[in-house]
Amino acid sequence: LLMLSTLSAHTHEQTPDVDSQMFVIHADSTTSMDKIFNIEYSYSYQSDRDAILLESIADIIGIGYDIVKGPLISTSAQALIINGSTQISRMQTFTYQLTFDKAGTYTLPPLVAKTESEIVITSEPFTVHVTGNKKVKIPGRRQIKCTSLRTHLMVDARLECLAF
Repeated sequence: LLMLSTLSAHTHEQTPDVDSQMFVIHADSTTSMDKIFNIEYSYSYQSDRDAILLESIADIIGIGYDIVKGPLISTSAQALIINGSTQISRMQTFTYQLTFDKAGTYTLPPLVAKTESEIVITSEPFTVHVTGNKKVKIPGRRQIKCTSLRTHLMVDARLECLAF
């Protein structure tokens, strides 16, 4: 498995080998507490049986940040016709919007999902550096705080959460 990482300006993109079963992550590697942080997980596939089952997505729950929205899901398809032969490639993108509790360095856990054909798709953990000292306020938004971290995304999660 070959993993390539590129960092340009403030945008971080993790790009896996074409044959691997991994999400490609698009996100800034730094953010400020007064902004909503967006992270996108994209997955390319050929067959409809390789589409991700939405109910199989294990959220990126952790301590020190809140999921404001997500996953927001988009799907696209592209057809390529060469000498009468058609090849269709599809992509699913899952976007999460997060806010952070305080400045520091956070490592988001891997996103894990499964396809109809039972293929497990995962991402690498993602590290983001958060600056600032004033947390963004989301009007009318109920927030959930968790006090323990899930140890493995496909195993029963034991979290103590308070809604306020």
